[in-house]
Amino acid sequence: MTSTPPRRRYSAALVSVLGRSALPYGYTITVWTSGAVLEHDVGSPGIVEIWLFLAGAIAAFALLAALAARAQPRPAKPSPYQLVRTGTIQTIAVGAALGATCAIGLLHTMIAWPLASFAATAVYLTAASVEVRTVATVVDDQQDGC
Repeated sequence: MTSTPPRRRYSAALVSVLGRSALPYGYTITVWTSGAVLEHDVGSPGIVEIWLFLAGAIAAFALLAALAARAQPRPAKPSPYQLVRTGTIQTIAVGAALGATCAIGLLHTMIAWPLASFAATAVYLTAASVEVRTVATVVDDQQDGC
């Protein structure tokens, strides 16, 4: 019986870690950059604005969760490798979310805080879902010989 070389075991572990981290990492970048844009455009948030930012993000997540539950889809189960590939194209999801935040930041008012976090969350999660589905479809097609 041959043992797996250490380099291959490390690579397998890395794919697993990257696959599990890809989407949370993209969302973390989305939230951080959205807050930074707003701080630049609107000014440093007070405690009320921080709570409004939190509420906007939670509202977007809850709305998307309710819409998904209503549609009753069979959840996609992408492999860690597919999630790693998704992570490499997250510039689209993060960029779209950041673009929405930049537009909302032009309001220069307190309402920008919940609107921007709502938009950033909704846009990121929607775009990331499209990316996951696209990568899974491409990988499935490649495995089928298409």
